[in-house]
Amino acid sequence: MKVIFKLLIANVKMTVRNKQALFWSMLFPLLFIAVFGLFNMEKGGFAKVEVLDEAKTQLSETLTQAIKNIPAFNVEIKTSTPDEIYQDVKSGQVEYGIIIPKEIENLTNPQSKIDQPISLTLYYDAKNVQNNSVVLGTLQQFVTQANLNLSQAPTLLMLNAAPVEAKKIKYIEFIATGMLGMSVMQYGIIGISIALSRQREANILKKLLTTPLLLRDYIVAFILNYLILSVVQITILLAASHFLFNAQIYGNLFLVYGVAIFGTLIFLCLGFVVAGIAKTSQAAAGLAQLIATPMMFLSGVFFSTSLLPNVAQKIVQFLPLTPLLEALRKVSLDGQGIAAIKTQLVYLFIWLVVAFLLALATFRFTENKE
Repeated sequence: MKVIFKLLIANVKMTVRNKQALFWSMLFPLLFIAVFGLFNMEKGGFAKVEVLDEAKTQLSETLTQAIKNIPAFNVEIKTSTPDEIYQDVKSGQVEYGIIIPKEIENLTNPQSKIDQPISLTLYYDAKNVQNNSVVLGTLQQFVTQANLNLSQAPTLLMLNAAPVEAKKIKYIEFIATGMLGMSVMQYGIIGISIALSRQREANILKKLLTTPLLLRDYIVAFILNYLILSVVQITILLAASHFLFNAQIYGNLFLVYGVAIFGTLIFLCLGFVVAGIAKTSQAAAGLAQLIATPMMFLSGVFFSTSLLPNVAQKIVQFLPLTPLLEALRKVSLDGQGIAAIKTQLVYLFIWLVVAFLLALATFRFTENKE
């Protein structure tokens, strides 16, 4: 244990002296946060609307299409429950939740006797004043026209608009968790692969084989060094986001750290894989960027993966950064606990096992002989 501690101190010193690596791993993500934090991304854009059609009739489809036709609205048809729609609005995931009840099918059935009006339920964020009048007006207009077309009898259809005190998630809070996941990925894949490749080029790893030092101790110290600096990196990013732009963590802070460190282990293993495949540090840098860059743009660092085409959404779910970001955002933005991220944790665990086995199979301490 004493040997591991001394090796850990030596590794930390070497890492701290590498100013270029420190810039790309810690200051570069901070620059992203600073740039996005200066823009007011809450202005304009598309408002998210969820529609739950429990009736699935021609009338309900007409209403759904009318909602889709509202300019600047991103409508998603859901198959969940009314309570889940309400929770989505309350948590700030969407601005509007519309529930078309199953009873609406009775409006077009001449044999159905309707004793009281059937209500369309609209959950909306009370703070979103700019768009509320448009949505309420459109739905009320549809209800009025539907009543005129259906019957000259008393009102058969009514709108039940229920304001919700929604938690407003700022874009900088979304970006901050994205930067957290991105920095963990880059620090693991790029940082580890280049560092190991350079040590192999300098014959440091080869010389270790001729010393009484156990390679196990060296690798443990090497990994601990990156885990400790990863915690420092996470702390700096979260602190900068909070104190510079008032970004909040709504969930358990320790769980955020736990998920991020779990992700760090995966990308550290992938860094070993890259170092094992690449013959030089330059090749390692190129291969690491080739792996990291697609994940940075497709896994949801800067925008939600729900904006991708359906086929692309299914594909990116298999990238390790995607479940990591989903888990981080469920905890930090939605305030959910470990039970809510069990699916993401399963994906991450599978990736950890796969990456670890690949690292064992590919990593080498000496250069390949031509």
